Amino acid sequence: MKELGVRAAWRFAQLAALVGLLAAAQCQGEPSIDPRIWRMVRCIECRDGEQAAVVAMHESAIPGLRYFLINGPPDSTLARQDSALRAPYHAGGGGRGGRGGRSGTPGFISPPSQVVQRRLDDFAAMYRMRSSLALGLIGGDSARRTLCLARTKQFRDDVRRVIDSALVLLQGNCQ
Repeated sequence: MKELGVRAAWRFAQLAALVGLLAAAQCQGEPSIDPRIWRMVRCIECRDGEQAAVVAMHESAIPGLRYFLINGPPDSTLARQDSALRAPYHAGGGGRGGRGGRSGTPGFISPPSQVVQRRLDDFAAMYRMRSSLALGLIGGDSARRTLCLARTKQFRDDVRRVIDSALVLLQGNCQ
């Protein structure tokens, strides 16, 4: 009987830990989106069929793609990217005897804020463009409605062009 109580307590502790992890993930602001979609929007060279895996999900991929298209990456993801981009880097020069920095002394420098912001904008645009194209390849009325909703937003020109291209894939328009 005592062993049953220990097992129950152990199971309860495992369940409590799992609930805590799930709650922590939600608190970090990352939505619950299928890992295949996350891989597609994050891949670097995208040579492992990331897009094909998402397109194969058909309609079930649309809510996650809609999130990334309309909202871009979650704030927590952007914050991590921002932190990585702002990290100081070694300014050692190759042709000047290892000296770095503007004063010629070795050291670390941080990138200019406008460069970091441009990279963050590119990062968010990548999430939107990849989601748009996947929606165009999935097709269907729900995908078209999502692309038409995105068409009403004030996105960068390159993002708008990909949204328009995805609508062409669907042979549809927003009227």
